[in-house]
Amino acid sequence: MKRKAILGTVLLSAFAMDSFANPAQQRQQQPQQQQPQQQRSSASLARMQEICRDMMNNPQMKDFENEFWCDETRTNWNKVGVQKYPLLNESGVSFKALMKDDRLESDWMHLPGFSEKQWGQCDVIEKFQATARFATKLTCDQLLAITSEQAFCAEQLEPVWAQCDAEQQDAMAAGGRFMAPRNGACEYTDLNMVRKCVDGDVAVPQKQHCQQQQQQCAAQAQTCSVDQSPAQCQQQQQQCQQQVAMCDAGFGVSEFELGADVRVVTVDRGGIHKHHKAVEISTDCLPGGMLESLGLGKGDVISTINSHRTRTEGDFVKFLAKAKHKGHARIEFRSGVDGKWRTQKINKF
Repeated sequence: MKRKAILGTVLLSAFAMDSFANPAQQRQQQPQQQQPQQQRSSASLARMQEICRDMMNNPQMKDFENEFWCDETRTNWNKVGVQKYPLLNESGVSFKALMKDDRLESDWMHLPGFSEKQWGQCDVIEKFQATARFATKLTCDQLLAITSEQAFCAEQLEPVWAQCDAEQQDAMAAGGRFMAPRNGACEYTDLNMVRKCVDGDVAVPQKQHCQQQQQQCAAQAQTCSVDQSPAQCQQQQQQCQQQVAMCDAGFGVSEFELGADVRVVTVDRGGIHKHHKAVEISTDCLPGGMLESLGLGKGDVISTINSHRTRTEGDFVKFLAKAKHKGHARIEFRSGVDGKWRTQKINKF
């Protein structure tokens, strides 16, 4: 989720939408005559409040109003439908024969059996953005009463988001792709991102391969050759289980499971690490997502996971998946709140 407060004297326009619209494009389409001609300089809230105090103490100045804008953009997921995929079914028949009153015995024979095909399914999910806007005129007294832009915008946008949530629920209840409501309380942007089984988020073929490996390990443990010592059998079994663990770790973690977007950034850690590549959480973490459950949040920069450097998004997902498989993680990160580097240990995902 991105929060953006805009201070200035920009006119607010309303837009009607039949489908997704890009807020940036909408602003460019406003009539030229609505754009003020005077030059503006940027100023923080503290600076604007200081100017207000100076003006209020000047008896020659007349009262004036200030415009305060709040924009907030959130990413959302919508279940479009389900996709089926074949499940790995195996069946085997074992048999042996006894002849001449048990005096002649055959070895056990193994042949494939017959089984019906089964199907699994996963959700097909799309991603879109919703942007809520608020604008109001404030006197200097009202402007001076604001202590936090974020808190002020959150309060003013709360009823807008309530309307947006309701219209999103109505639109998604119809099923299929999300269609932005006409004259909606929010502006919507299609991110053209759809997640489904074949994208690798579920990784069905890889999962079937890993399950097959696990079954082979179990069969191998039961039929360890009589020519091998127990120590050799144990070593062989350990190697087999390590391969299964590596296979499982290769599943990766989907963006939907992460619950937030990430990006590669360069940080200065001093010394020889002045151009240190790391991964930053660039959006708010959705409740129930993996990053939120790990105690991480927007702005946090992850440098290592279990002592492995996360230089790319691929590294980040790979090492996080391996940590998830192990069930514990040691994460080195820079807090997005106070900018301090910390090491956090998670013993359970």
